[in-house]
Amino acid sequence: MIQKIRDFEYKLSNAKGHRHLYGLFDEIINGCKMGEANDPQTQSELCFAINSLIFEASMFYNGFPFYPSYVIRCYECARELNTYVTNQLEVKYFNDKLNELLVKFMNSPLVEYLPEKMLADCKETGGTSDELSMIAQLFQSSDAGRRPHIMEHERVFYSNFMKGYKLCRKYIKETQDYDMYQQWFKILAPIHVGNILAEIPEDSAYDELGDMVDTVLTKQIEMLEDWKEHSFESFKEFGGVELLEKLYQY
Repeated sequence: MIQKIRDFEYKLSNAKGHRHLYGLFDEIINGCKMGEANDPQTQSELCFAINSLIFEASMFYNGFPFYPSYVIRCYECARELNTYVTNQLEVKYFNDKLNELLVKFMNSPLVEYLPEKMLADCKETGGTSDELSMIAQLFQSSDAGRRPHIMEHERVFYSNFMKGYKLCRKYIKETQDYDMYQQWFKILAPIHVGNILAEIPEDSAYDELGDMVDTVLTKQIEMLEDWKEHSFESFKEFGGVELLEKLYQY
């Protein structure tokens, strides 16, 4: 078990790619589940590995990592390994470090790459201001104002919007802070999304694109209707009445 952890640490520091973060890491986790990491020496190696993973996950340059998937996987591995640390002071130390990383993730462009489970962890870890920042980042990176019609990009835009949408609806349900819609619609561009939808050719080759853009427009209309129902004055002041009328024409 100790040799496996040391091999993992070596590859983490020297190897390129992700393979050791899956196959070899899974072998270590299986050993932990069998109770092979409970002796003091193995525990020491385990803690060293967690420190190395946290270091790798902290490799930010100008707030953005070179390899988002690598950074996220390192974080996930560190979090999982920490569940097998027996010293509770060490557990708390690593949890604090990992929670600090989460807050950095949610306030950086990396947020658009986070899986939904990690977004939920971000929400629990950060305060309200961090949660709102995360939603704004996701809406911003949904790139509502530009649509290059490259499907790889479109899928990313769609994924980012849907993550932000789910979080914003949950936030509204929990806080009834309906006036926050005004801040979000300063970022979103529903008219532009409607224009894109209208321009998509009626061709089966564009079905996926059409479905994604149509869903984004539908969800934004739902947000506006919710705002209108619960905070009509701010909705009206924003120009929401006229905006909805235009959107229903698409």
